[in-house]
Amino acid sequence: MTYQKLDTLPAYEQLKLDDKGKPLPSPTGAIRWGGKVPPPAIGTAIFVIVNGRFPAKVTGYFTEEGFLGLRCTFTEDIEVFGRKIKAGTEDHTFGPEFVLAEPEAPAGSPYTVIVRHPDYIDVSDDGCGGTYQAHVTATSPEEAFGAAQDEACRSTGREPGEDDVRAEDWAVVAVFAGHLNDLHTP
Repeated sequence: MTYQKLDTLPAYEQLKLDDKGKPLPSPTGAIRWGGKVPPPAIGTAIFVIVNGRFPAKVTGYFTEEGFLGLRCTFTEDIEVFGRKIKAGTEDHTFGPEFVLAEPEAPAGSPYTVIVRHPDYIDVSDDGCGGTYQAHVTATSPEEAFGAAQDEACRSTGREPGEDDVRAEDWAVVAVFAGHLNDLHTP
């Protein structure tokens, strides 16, 4: 059995299978990769999917019997067939035995929110008809208008709750997905 530990991705070719699903020999003698996606870079988050779905990070590569695989470490404690494995334990996996982890969802989406100043705030000289436009990032329209109300309150030089000023006193006029250019017209 030939095993070699590697810290850089070697040259490889895509594994080809015969009509019975068995690996064909490499015509060039190159190392063969059996994954559906190219080998991920070191540091990439993956899930090892042998006997479960276990989070890991790629730490390097290896070859064994002419096949290319990934070295990785588990990022959480796991249990496989009653055997506990600690986070940080190294594992080896071949191309068909992992999937890429989903990228982390962004903290939110961009929104443009228009709010109307409360009657007790003097905005006679703002040129916007008593409205305020905010560009915010939020996980929902409801969170977006709350963030916009806070921002509008602070735009007057006050903090919500200061001098009986409440952010929720700014009435929501509209919420748009995306950061739109100025919606006010002269």
